[in-house]
Parts: sequence; structure tokens; C-alpha cells
Amino acid sequence: MPYKTREEKNAQAARYREANRELLRERSRLYRSAHPEAVAAGNARWYAEHAEEQRAKGRAQSREYRLSHRTEVRETGRRWYEENKERRLAVARRWHEEHAPRAAALGAARNANVKAARLGQPDRLAADEVEALWSAQPTCQSCGRPVHGLDHIVGFERGGSNTRANIQNLCPPCNTAKSNRERRGETRKVA
Repeated sequence: MPYKTREEKNAQAARYREANRELLRERSRLYRSAHPEAVAAGNARWYAEHAEEQRAKGRAQSREYRLSHRTEVRETGRRWYEENKERRLAVARRWHEEHAPRAAALGAARNANVKAARLGQPDRLAADEVEALWSAQPTCQSCGRPVHGLDHIVGFERGGSNTRANIQNLCPPCNTAKSNRERRGETRKVA
């Protein structure tokens, strides 16, 4: 018999697999039941080699499903939320208790970003930036009290940005007293 091309060999193998599908499945099942450790090791090796590819494939399939079933996904989420409201709130409470500084930084950044968006300011402040500020300035920059607050040195109304360079740690009373004036630790006149 003359040598076959790769395409011919592949076609012959495909025909064989199609004609003997049940026989091949039974052989595979028998091998897997007789050699579970080898099968597990082979699976682990394959997944290790293809992990990122499989994660990307899963993310793409999940996104595609969510986009094509938006109403069902939303309704399932709403239903789960209603059925598990107490459980979800308990988990959130526990997280806030265990991560109080992070929760405070997230809240401060969110409030600053909401106000910035409302006033048309494009910059966004990250919670990590707020935490870095509070680490560098652990006390109020005006009165020296040990407190975590957030103040924009130059307010949005006066053209200030919502960036790390334009925020400082001020307690609520000092922030209220400062109002819309520029202050870095002490009152400064604005030209």
C-alpha cells in the first residue's frame, strides 16, 4: 500500500472513529476506571498547560451568555438578591467590620467620584490613593486630630481636580470651616 498524505490519514482515522464510536467510548471508560491516577495526572498536566486559554474561553462564553440572556440574568440576580437579602447583608457587615479602613477609603473615594462626576470633573480617585493619603497624613492637616477625612484642596467649583495631588486629610469640622477656600494645613489667600 503506498504512503498516504497526512490529510488521507486524518480522514481515515475520522472514518474509523465515526464507525467505532461506541467501541472507543467503552475502551476509554475501561481505561479510565483501571488507571484513575494516570488519568488525573494527565488531566492536571493538560489544564496546567492550557489554564489561561481555558479561563479566557470561559470568560468569553460567560459574557456571550449574559449578553444574549440579559433579561433572564437580571431576573435571576434580582430573585437571588431577594431570597438571600439577610445573608448578603450579614456578609457585607462582616466584611466592613474586618476591613474598616479599606471600607472607609472605598466610601470616601466613591463619594468624591460621585461629586466629581456630578460637577463634570473627569478625574477619578481610587481607594488605594485615599489609603495612601491616610497613611502619609494620619491626622487632620488643620487641627491635628487623629482622624481620616477627605478634602479637595482646590474645590471643583474653582477648577480643582479629583486627583491625589489635590486631596488632603481634614476632619469634618475643619473641612466645613474651610468651605471653598484653599487650605494646606493653614489658610492661604487665593489670588
